[in-house]
This record gives sequence, structure tokens and C-alpha cells, in this order.
Amino acid sequence: MNDSASLNLLNRFVVVLDHPQDIRNIGGVIRAMKNMGFQHLRLIAPPALKPNDLRGIAHRSDDIITTMEIHTNLADALHDMTYVVGTTGRQRQEHTVQHYTPDITTHLLQQAQMGQVALLFGSEGNGLDNSAMDYCHTIVTLPTNPEYASLNLAQAVLLLMYELRRLSIPVLSTEGSIEAPASVGQLTTLYTAIEQALDSIAFFKSGNPTPTMRTVRAVLQRAHLTMRETSLLTAMSREVVAFLKHKGLSNHDPPDTNT
Repeated sequence: MNDSASLNLLNRFVVVLDHPQDIRNIGGVIRAMKNMGFQHLRLIAPPALKPNDLRGIAHRSDDIITTMEIHTNLADALHDMTYVVGTTGRQRQEHTVQHYTPDITTHLLQQAQMGQVALLFGSEGNGLDNSAMDYCHTIVTLPTNPEYASLNLAQAVLLLMYELRRLSIPVLSTEGSIEAPASVGQLTTLYTAIEQALDSIAFFKSGNPTPTMRTVRAVLQRAHLTMRETSLLTAMSREVVAFLKHKGLSNHDPPDTNT
């Protein structure tokens, strides 16, 4: 893969900042993106900001500033992503966290050959919460000093992008050999259909579907479902609800098959 192909591959990545709190950190992220050749930025509920404020921090970055997207929630920001990698500075009980390694870098670059990959970062104060991590196919932490593990937001973004840029050229292209992966939006539709199907057969004995569905999501995200596979599983789950409704055994209305 030549330099041009490498840059095209990096263009498949989207940096997503979930509730960033400090405009200086946003500007620092934009500057880091410019340094490393990344183009796409999405902000979720950022503080009030003006483009000129960002230009004062990230000089000659108009191409990123003028095209960055601002969203009100994470679902909208990630709906067209086919792979999401979350970042955290600490271990989580509810989710498996991996230390960042060259193998993970190669895996992310391979995912970028098949679709868009989101690099998801949490707010400066609290990082990513569990509901945000539910969207992630992989969650990684950078191997920092455990006695002072917390990184500045822009520093964390820079380190991750540096590794991707450094290893992007040797990655062999597999484009065209693998079916198109499902997007986050398609997977979210699938999870809703599965939850309704399980609820229809009274599977959630405690009345709280969240722990079970978190495990279901984790298993299916590890499977790297294609669009075709996701459509099939969604149709199967919806058919369960429709069948039970027809028999008078479900409180759910038959799902709208046009969504």
C-alpha cells in the first residue's frame, strides 16, 4: 500500500468526542488530527464554541473545522459507523478492556478497509460511561504509568492516531474480499428486535433487560456481523414477535418491517 492509499485508509476514521468540556481540548484534538492526516470530527453536545476560537488553537485547520459535525446524542453520531473503538483510562467491570498493542492497530486498519471506524473518546472529567461503551466493538486503554494514568484528551487522540498512521502503510488491502459490515444503526435496530423477541417470551425474569442485552450486544459485536447477516437476524427476531402476536401470546405490536 503506497502513501496515497494509506492516506485514503486514514480517511475512513472518524474521531468522535462525547461531551467534550473544554474548547482548548477540542482545538488540541483538531491540531492533532491535522498533524496525523485525519479529516473527520464529530462532537456530541460540546460547549458553545465559535470557529474562530478553534482556529486560534489549531492553525490552518479550516478543512476540519468547517466540516466537523455536532450531534446531540451518541446514537446519531455513530449511526453510519461499521466499527467503534472506545478508549478508557481504567478497567471496567461491565466491559472487557484491552491494552493497546500493534495487533489492535492492524485490526482497526483492516476494519477501515471495509467501512467507517469511529475513534470514540469520553469527556475530560468522566470518560466514557457504560451506555457509551455498549456501542463499542473494542475498548482499549493506552499503557500509561498506572500511578498517573489519566491523559489529556488531545494527547490520547494524538497517540492513537499516531499508531494508526505509523502502521497504515504495511497493512495489506483486503478490500472486496469481505462482505460489507453492518453499521451501528443497523446493529441498534437488531438489538431492539432481539430485546422485543426475548421480552415476548418473558425471558427477562427480573424485569430488567439491560444486563442480558449488554451481553448479547457484546457477543454480536465480537462476531463482526455483515449487513446481510444483520438483516437476517433482525427479520428472524421480528418474525418471532409477529408470530406470537398472531397467536395472542405477545403484548408487542408486530414490528414495522420497513425500518
